[in-house]
Amino acid sequence: MTIEPVVYVDNESLNTQLDLFNEDNLVDKKQLAGLNILIAEDNVFNQHVILNFFKLSDVDITIANNGLEVLEALSNAEYDLVLMDINMPVMDGITACQVIKSQVRYKHLPIIALTSSVTEENRDRCFAAGMVDFLEKPINRTKLINSICRHLSFTKQLKASLENTETHLTSTTGLDISYLKMLVGEDQSIIKSHLDFFLETAAINLTETIAAIHSGLTLAASKSSHKMQPSALSIGATNFADLCAEIEDAGLLGDMNKLTQLVPALEKEWHVVTACIKAWPQNELLYATPDQ
Repeated sequence: MTIEPVVYVDNESLNTQLDLFNEDNLVDKKQLAGLNILIAEDNVFNQHVILNFFKLSDVDITIANNGLEVLEALSNAEYDLVLMDINMPVMDGITACQVIKSQVRYKHLPIIALTSSVTEENRDRCFAAGMVDFLEKPINRTKLINSICRHLSFTKQLKASLENTETHLTSTTGLDISYLKMLVGEDQSIIKSHLDFFLETAAINLTETIAAIHSGLTLAASKSSHKMQPSALSIGATNFADLCAEIEDAGLLGDMNKLTQLVPALEKEWHVVTACIKAWPQNELLYATPDQ
């Protein structure tokens, strides 16, 4: 589904951009060679620049013009990584990422945000949705290559670690801070920003979810619960995320009995996650497995 856009741009401006990308060396090309990358970008100028850059690196590229095209592309092929513009028509990049990360099969698919709107709020929203990095446009060649290589390497290591351990993220109650550290690194200010943003947004969504259930609004409960699930996964609150997924499914099915039964467990787990977040970084033991 690769789209070769018809581009009408100023040649001098385009050549300036391409010169920045064409400086890449043989090591860079070898690192990227053979990758299958999905790029979500609605600006035809940016599409042209990125396509030409990756053609030099022997990378297979698919272009999507909006979030819905991203979802369609993922349903038709497998990709090593997604580069996601966050501001697109039809469906924006953050919404698309939330939909993608709500599906278990895409849990370890790296999604890197691309944006010209570099604010702390946008950065927090991207990470809360499940993205692994946040790159400013116009794209810096070195930062882009380093980010791709770093996160593809991380994904391979994470998959290997999960395959070789009996207790993994899906069995965690509370908060597994080690997972968030694998995603964003050891910087405490960045970790704190992620945790605080999760508390702020999830508290609103949780209130909406419970209110919808008490009012018998099953679809509304499903939608509000869906908003919490990917961000809960991104901070390692996987038991809470699993409960959100159960509520989402029950809401779609209109199963009021199941929804009512899940509320106490959701509230209990929320209190555990909240206590864990507020205890950090003074207390690094932020999670417990079911047998502890």
